[in-house]
Amino acid sequence: MLNELAIVENAVKDWSEAMLQARGVEGIRVLQGLKALASKHDATSLNAACETALSHGAMRLRTIRKLLQRNSEVPQQQQFDFLTEHPVIRPLTDCSIESLHPIFRNLETSRNSYFRKLPDVPDFTG
Repeated sequence: MLNELAIVENAVKDWSEAMLQARGVEGIRVLQGLKALASKHDATSLNAACETALSHGAMRLRTIRKLLQRNSEVPQQQQFDFLTEHPVIRPLTDCSIESLHPIFRNLETSRNSYFRKLPDVPDFTG
């Protein structure tokens, strides 16, 4: 029976072996249920459900069924094209060093003029 399930994918085989190790002889009935699920669902969704169940240590067929049900109910996310430009967002060239250089130059001159206005402080250390 494990050989029949190994045809599906690796995670199904890994989950089956771990479940048999954990549950023993009573796991054979679970394998029959898993084989029935393999005939009703596609291999990728069954593999994903078994992989998730194995990662959580869930060794019950009910968990696999619930994961398959949840995956079939979840709508696929739409994929949109990536926009290279948008009218609301400034282009990256506006934030480049070259474009900011005049601002830094004005900032530096204003800072220098501010510090020039400070009076000299006498040195009392000597």
